[in-house]
Amino acid sequence: MIEFHDNLYIFVIDTNQHAGNFEQELCAYVTGIVSEHRGIGEVQAQLYKDEEGAVLEEHNTHIIQLPDKRCCYKPVTIWSTPGWFNDGMGNCYREGSVSNQAAQEQYEKSWEKFSKKKRIHKSFTKFDAYLSVAIFMRKRPTGKQINQMARRANRFACLYREKFNISIEGFRLLKRSTSENLLNEWDRTGRSCSEKPDAGAQGSTGRVQA
Repeated sequence: MIEFHDNLYIFVIDTNQHAGNFEQELCAYVTGIVSEHRGIGEVQAQLYKDEEGAVLEEHNTHIIQLPDKRCCYKPVTIWSTPGWFNDGMGNCYREGSVSNQAAQEQYEKSWEKFSKKKRIHKSFTKFDAYLSVAIFMRKRPTGKQINQMARRANRFACLYREKFNISIEGFRLLKRSTSENLLNEWDRTGRSCSEKPDAGAQGSTGRVQA
């Protein structure tokens, strides 16, 4: 997973397939920007340059790369998709598109296939389905930037239909930010002036050493 920073814009491309199979290639084709993973997405980044002439200045200045758990910097990650769920065995469904009984039967078949053991007799659990691709930006994307990314995402789905078999379901723009809350302040002698309750704090003394 990605180590997120505060005050971050996230352009999300929703699809109908697990995004871990193509998120870097899609990002490279949509923006012309690749991660530190050498070889992944470079073909698509070159296609971007061949088709668009040059990377948008907005992509160069807005898109940022964040470290994943292996400290590899990437401009993209997979993202949870609202309205879908994963049964824990890789089977993803749109909410309401399948009965619990049908989902349970497929869950047991998948467990038997991958574990090489007899079917288990327990109910499947609904987990988040990561069918979306999230691209990180330090600034709100411009209309030109959004239009180009949307157009190229749809083109990617057509161009790689046989390889990835995806369809583009839609787009979202998110903003990740945090707020600061004053918990306490002290005068010059260390006397507490305005201590606020904090559910996560234990045994506050209300005084610091000046």
